[in-house]
Amino acid sequence: MTVPAMFDLSGRVALVAGGTKGIGKSFARQYVDHGGRVIIAARDSGMCAAVADELNEGAADPVAWPQAFDLDDVESIDMLIEKAGQRWGKLDTVFGASFFGAGGTAAATDDEMFAKILRLNIVHYSRLAHRALDLLKQSDLASVIFVGSASGVRPQPNIAAYGIAKLGLMRLGQNLAIEWGPLGVRVNILTPGMTRTPAVMRWLPEDDVARRVADFPIRRMADPDEIAAAGIFLASRAAGYMTGHELICDGGRTLLSGNTGPAFQRPD
Repeated sequence: MTVPAMFDLSGRVALVAGGTKGIGKSFARQYVDHGGRVIIAARDSGMCAAVADELNEGAADPVAWPQAFDLDDVESIDMLIEKAGQRWGKLDTVFGASFFGAGGTAAATDDEMFAKILRLNIVHYSRLAHRALDLLKQSDLASVIFVGSASGVRPQPNIAAYGIAKLGLMRLGQNLAIEWGPLGVRVNILTPGMTRTPAVMRWLPEDDVARRVADFPIRRMADPDEIAAAGIFLASRAAGYMTGHELICDGGRTLLSGNTGPAFQRPD
């Protein structure tokens, strides 16, 4: 495959948190297709290894490296960055796609769960980015990309804490963009709408999809590859003058003023 120069990621290294499924896995595969190398990071070490093996298959040299970590464990975050530095010596991209959320109204979400959702989606992503900063500063194309959610753009019933957390993640990214721009590090937020990922399909019965997307301007769910492709754009030189931007890829869902969509229900 011939990659246009503005999208060429040859010699680049991306840390993909949540790289074993959904948008994170698609981003990792496309990053490799564009010439880069990836660290596949997630809680399940076996899945990390399996995805890395899949990406390395047929490659002349290894392009993917598995590293298990837990976003809810600060020592695990620190270890991930330490090992990434030992292995590669730099990072060009940090892509944050690890998912943690729970259904329920704000009133119905107990304090412990509410705090955990905020901690993982805001506080610990901040720690991950800050720990990676020294490695990012070694790059001439340094980029942090946080995966947000349309639920953080417009409120949605029964997913209150998650939406609040994703709104906070967006503001975190914008604040870091201001602080880190002079250091040569861009920070952007990639905000998908309803995407056919394993996490979303746990919540959404297949026979309910058509009803939920019926009012969206683009009347279907997104494929993870479509969202990941927007992430590749943000990581590439094509977006070299973009920082602090929230790139919304939601099929037009959030254009509909007052339309929050049907309420999600807790999975059984």
